[in-house]
Amino acid sequence: MPYEHKSKAGNLGDVFKHLALIQLLDSQLTRHSNKTFCFADTYAGLPGYPLSQSKGWKKGVGKLTQIDVPKVPSARFWRQHVALCNQTSTPAMYPGSVTLAERLITEHGKKPQLLLWDSSTENCAILTATFKSARMVHEGKTKADDLLLEQADFLLIDPPGLSSKIHPDYPKWAYICSFLALPNHMLVWLPLYDKKNGRRAVSHRQVRKLAMALDMGVSEVTWGESGMIGCQLLYRCDEDAKLPLQQVLSWMAEEIVNCRIRHF
Repeated sequence: MPYEHKSKAGNLGDVFKHLALIQLLDSQLTRHSNKTFCFADTYAGLPGYPLSQSKGWKKGVGKLTQIDVPKVPSARFWRQHVALCNQTSTPAMYPGSVTLAERLITEHGKKPQLLLWDSSTENCAILTATFKSARMVHEGKTKADDLLLEQADFLLIDPPGLSSKIHPDYPKWAYICSFLALPNHMLVWLPLYDKKNGRRAVSHRQVRKLAMALDMGVSEVTWGESGMIGCQLLYRCDEDAKLPLQQVLSWMAEEIVNCRIRHF
């Protein structure tokens, strides 16, 4: 059965995920010398999601449509393509991660090559029809030993969550771990739920400890007391790209949405 996820577009989790993705990609693209750039997404989802005036939207992107952004390329790109999404189409559509990645790669003058996986037959058909630059759209689970992943310049891992008592169908931590050992530049996004909504078999502290042992950076954002209360961002990137990433995430967390953020 396909994972049910990414249905509530525009919440705070999306804000931090996409800001981190844009910052990391922008940093890497700036120094990328090849004419093509290969982006892989293990949970591609849809190109965009209809927005609704939900609680998640009102506390997420909907709250940020009028903010001023610093003179940082990633923040300005995010502002242009995400914060103003409710003015660009009818019905309003929130762009998915693949859409943002393809646009940013193109803006850098590179030819995007997309490797996309999704568990839904319908999603795969839409992805194939939408992204002409896709080298592959595959229905099913990604495998860490897939030789195609070796060709990816950047890897995004954005599961709906980790396996728990409430969601035993979600990916197990051991499965996600199999990707962390890959040498690719990557971003892993994991939601944090309160105990009532998701008792993970592995704690966020254990996740952080392993990521750091693999020389990955970790940023953790918390913002609520119930439901989805935060997110973990694990990333492998050039050493000089970590501080700019942490700075732009801190700007969003501390100055704009009054969240708590910690970097490791």
